[in-house]
Amino acid sequence: MTDDAMLPTGAWDTHVHIFAPSTHPYASTRSYSPLEAPLPALLAHSRSISATDSPTNLVLVQPSPYGRENSLLVEALASLNSDPALSSVRARGIAVVDSGSATAESLQVLHDSGVRGLRINLESSVNARYSTDELKTVIADSAAAISFLPGWVLQLFIKSTLWDDLLPFVMTLRVPIIADHLGGLLGASKSPVVDSANPLSQPGYASLVRLAREGRVYIKVSGLYRASNARPGFEDLEPIISALARDAPDQLLYASDWPHTGEAKDRLKRSSDAPEAFQVIDDRLVIANLRKWVAPVVWQKMCVDNPARLFSN
Repeated sequence: MTDDAMLPTGAWDTHVHIFAPSTHPYASTRSYSPLEAPLPALLAHSRSISATDSPTNLVLVQPSPYGRENSLLVEALASLNSDPALSSVRARGIAVVDSGSATAESLQVLHDSGVRGLRINLESSVNARYSTDELKTVIADSAAAISFLPGWVLQLFIKSTLWDDLLPFVMTLRVPIIADHLGGLLGASKSPVVDSANPLSQPGYASLVRLAREGRVYIKVSGLYRASNARPGFEDLEPIISALARDAPDQLLYASDWPHTGEAKDRLKRSSDAPEAFQVIDDRLVIANLRKWVAPVVWQKMCVDNPARLFSN
């Protein structure tokens, strides 16, 4: 493939994970046990989709198998941010904590390590279920806990249908929100209730776009395999992503979602101890398609300008 299948100079990959169960065991409460995906493998992946010889800037996101134990995340950030060979790479993190018990001191330690936000994940675990009111409480508590930290965000992995109920509430928050994986929007191949002729009519789209236009929410263009079954290129997402690029170009963020973990629905009949392989995704084909679906100026924004505005501090 040509450079059309690569990320531009200065790009950020705003959602990646690392897994090292041989040295950092998973939480006993986990819903799945992914295979090894250590930091060197992440850097190799990042180089493979970068237009330069160096990895892209990176945002490491705490994955659910580690629960609230962020030590691997913190160690990886320290390694990335102190390695002279990676001086061109900026690394940030999104952690998971109990906002009700996390102290200002512990959050400051995370900040000093390069963490710039907290994640609330309702989709990776088969047991993570909240009512809308309970979710609002968790979000409000988390926003209050990080309010003293400059440049911090809340990252939500939720179904798109929740944005309609959350819209008035999110408008009142004083911290930015990142909507994981297209904000939960789905292609017609993934859901029979999505109208293939008008996928923008699905619940949540209008509310999500309104929040983005108001500058309250950033939408992560990532995990296309979570939103579509139209492999390998996920073409049924083109109308959704093209519309987001038109309606909210300053609020989009590119991410590869490497190393491509599975979905909660596939774990229902599997032991949480069973090793889970990663999905095989053609990241360069995904990049090539995204470049076709959005204007060049929007591609520059979602890869470089928008994430730099969030994570460069």
